[in-house]
Amino acid sequence: GHYDSFSLDTPWRARTQDVRMARLDLGASWIQNESRRIDLSIQHGRFSDGNRRNEWVGAWYERWISQPVWQFSTTAEWSAGRHAKSDVSYFSPRSYHGAQIWGRAQWLTWKRDQRRLLQVLEVGGGVYAQAGHGAKPVQGIRLTHEWSLGRGATVSYGVSWMRRPYDGVQEIQRAIFIGFSVPLR
Repeated sequence: GHYDSFSLDTPWRARTQDVRMARLDLGASWIQNESRRIDLSIQHGRFSDGNRRNEWVGAWYERWISQPVWQFSTTAEWSAGRHAKSDVSYFSPRSYHGAQIWGRAQWLTWKRDQRRLLQVLEVGGGVYAQAGHGAKPVQGIRLTHEWSLGRGATVSYGVSWMRRPYDGVQEIQRAIFIGFSVPLR
């Protein structure tokens, strides 16, 4: 588990109103091997305006195909949560639950020593239900290039499209992203 005194999961509208969320995560994993894992976690969030959030998440990861240049895996996830207050100006449903399944295909496009390029395609969908708004579909797709530069340094970038409901209204999120990681030794 871990504790975060200013969680990145704080809703954006809450941040713009100087509302912070501290979060405690506790989890357990069962790992049979590198191709099969089951995760369970409980998260408790405490907002500076007195709101509380409790969330439970379960996930099953399975790698179905593992070849030298191509891999395919899936992740099935179930989640449920509750907020103490729903009459706030940020997204805070009284209760919610959802189930999704995501497929991930990755191709090793180039490799030299410790350096490599992976092209990754993730596609998924499921359902999300929120108190007072019923259940609606969730869909998404993400295309990523993941460069390993050697000595643990990585760069990744890509595009994504996601459709999911918030307060009963389907919203579409399009994104371009980039990430960079260098281990400190």
